Amino acid sequence: MKEASLFRHYIEDLARWFDVCNPHRPFAYAVPRLAASSPLLRKAILAHSAHHISRTTGSDPSLPFQYLEECLALLIPELKNEQVMGVENSALIATIFLRSFGEFEDIASGEFHISGTSLFIQSGGGCESLRRSNKLRNAAYWIHLRQEVGYSVVEQRNIRANLNICPFDASADASSDAGWCNRVVWICVQVLRWAFGDNSTVERHNELTDMIEDWENRRPQTFEAMMDLRGPFDSDVWDKEVWFTNDEHIDALQYLLIAKLILSLHNPHLPRLGLRAQTAYSNSKAMNQFYVRTMCVAAKCSSFVPAKFMACNVLFATGGCFHLKADQENVVDFLRSCERDHGYATKAHVEALENIWAANYQ
Repeated sequence: MKEASLFRHYIEDLARWFDVCNPHRPFAYAVPRLAASSPLLRKAILAHSAHHISRTTGSDPSLPFQYLEECLALLIPELKNEQVMGVENSALIATIFLRSFGEFEDIASGEFHISGTSLFIQSGGGCESLRRSNKLRNAAYWIHLRQEVGYSVVEQRNIRANLNICPFDASADASSDAGWCNRVVWICVQVLRWAFGDNSTVERHNELTDMIEDWENRRPQTFEAMMDLRGPFDSDVWDKEVWFTNDEHIDALQYLLIAKLILSLHNPHLPRLGLRAQTAYSNSKAMNQFYVRTMCVAAKCSSFVPAKFMACNVLFATGGCFHLKADQENVVDFLRSCERDHGYATKAHVEALENIWAANYQ
């Protein structure tokens, strides 16, 4: 009965997090079927589900770690194969769940059981072999990229993924909202690679800026908010409403704003000295804060929980830049609500931000 309840919680509540932008919904349908014949994958699902319930209800905190240990005992032998194409689907999907498990503990405390997803960093297999493999591997790759964005933002490090094995086809995916959402995720990944990688040239910054502008100009109208009560660059935006139609639309907004934020923070065109530099810095800071506020407000108004987690990650990295008391109070309220209602670890980050703000007032 206990394991059946945990499995049901995964299917009804958690699978949605992983199936965003995938009309086939493999995490809701294919993964449970695969888990029926895979003790490894079943333990990973039970660990993730029990962990989420424990963190949101205060139930037995030892149970998820029991499932985690049992899962790792089965997983480690599977990961001896260093090529992504040689690893069983069940092992590959299990590593996605275990990495999500670690994010709930604290995304900034170090990456947690990611040896499996690190297979996506390897060069083996190549784009066409991954593309031909199956929908589960493609789905796992896209979740890996989304997880990498969170780590990259928090740790300010390069994306750890082999972008040459990406199954993304811009021309083929342009006909659906899911395809347009994945496209902006792909652009965001490219932006983070530019910012924290070895090709941080002005020319590449310009190319990425053009890619974002092109995406915004050509995206379907369905990506527009169905209701948006914000004013332009409104600092008093925290209590406003921003509603989107579907999960992929709020998901796309988060990655779009992260891409814009990173390009702005690393803008090579900003003047460095004199009054022009001060004005440019002030304008850039206002714009960046507006991006972050918008991420939080849109996430708060959405039932798509991963949007809230990604907004938390951005606040972990940028929250110290808010100097208005109202902003700081809303940042704390948002972070605490994500831990209280959804189990995402934010307490240590709230304390760190409060220390930063206190130091700024001294």
